Amino acid sequence: MMRTVLRASLVVAILLAAGLALAGDPKTALGKWMQGNMGTPFSADTTDFATLQASYTLLLSKEPPADKYAKWDGFLQQGLTAAKNNDKPGVKATCKGCHDTHKEDYKKDPNIPKSFP
Repeated sequence: MMRTVLRASLVVAILLAAGLALAGDPKTALGKWMQGNMGTPFSADTTDFATLQASYTLLLSKEPPADKYAKWDGFLQQGLTAAKNNDKPGVKATCKGCHDTHKEDYKKDPNIPKSFP
């Protein structure tokens, strides 16, 4: 009985991990770029604030139209300030805020760039 439960638990764990991995794949060119240029420096053992600052600066130069994404610039400005201040919670909050506000609309937007940067 215990072996059956352990096997079933292992199968469930593998399926759950695979599902989470697939769900996490970026759907846009910007998302793929962000994964390596924002996510990796942020999640490193020692947060790479210099890379985050450079990434925010680049993003500020390539913003989508303000009429569609009104809060985008504000989030980037806040994130850049947080990165300059080595404020990891501040960076995290601005990333979450922007994603919560714009991510779904951005993924559905037929006018988003097919490559980034």
